Amino acid sequence: MKSLASNQRNDLVIGADGRLSVVTGTAAVEVVARSHMQTRRGEMIHAVQQGIPFDPVAWAGTPNLAQFEAASRRRLLEVAGVREVVAFSARMDGDVLTYSATLRTDFGEVALNG
Repeated sequence: MKSLASNQRNDLVIGADGRLSVVTGTAAVEVVARSHMQTRRGEMIHAVQQGIPFDPVAWAGTPNLAQFEAASRRRLLEVAGVREVVAFSARMDGDVLTYSATLRTDFGEVALNG
């Protein structure tokens, strides 16, 4: 698997040679999984049913962490190379929803935090 490299702010990374950086293996899975977790349902005009349903599970009154976890697990399993979501936890930190996940992939384990 290959992907364009991105940093924690989701900005593309320019290498020392002045070109866009490319990552492979576990690093590529991490980039794609992080992107999948940031995609809001309805955001992609050609795939409106994909993405995390943030509106009903996270932003509508009291967040439903169980629904967020279920939607996140489904979304993470859509990432090429991901075989299993080994662990997932979500919690509210004040008014911020945070999560951590461990994925078993074709390339090894990937830890994801957001």
